[in-house]
Amino acid sequence: MSWSPADIPDQTGRVAVVTGANGGIGLEVARELARKGAYVVMAVRNLDKAESARRTILAELPDAALEIVALDLGSLASVHEAASAVLAARSRLHLLVNNAGVTMARRHG
Repeated sequence: MSWSPADIPDQTGRVAVVTGANGGIGLEVARELARKGAYVVMAVRNLDKAESARRTILAELPDAALEIVALDLGSLASVHEAASAVLAARSRLHLLVNNAGVTMARRHG
């Protein structure tokens, strides 16, 4: 059994939030969801890198619906602000891709 982005069903009319969408797996997920018609919210820590990623997607998919929202998963206040911004702008959220992560370092000694 194998899987490819072609297996993703039509996402027209759906809102997707992808954390860490400015590079790597998150960028590819954002691109493929946009290709399938989703409105993609790119939830990221680095806004400059996100804008570059957004331009990359739009160069390939000029009709893609993309939004950038600041999100620092190391800050609960930032998580709350990002969630509030998404919910204020969109009536509902259909898909959440938790791609970005946080590592908490333990103190040694």
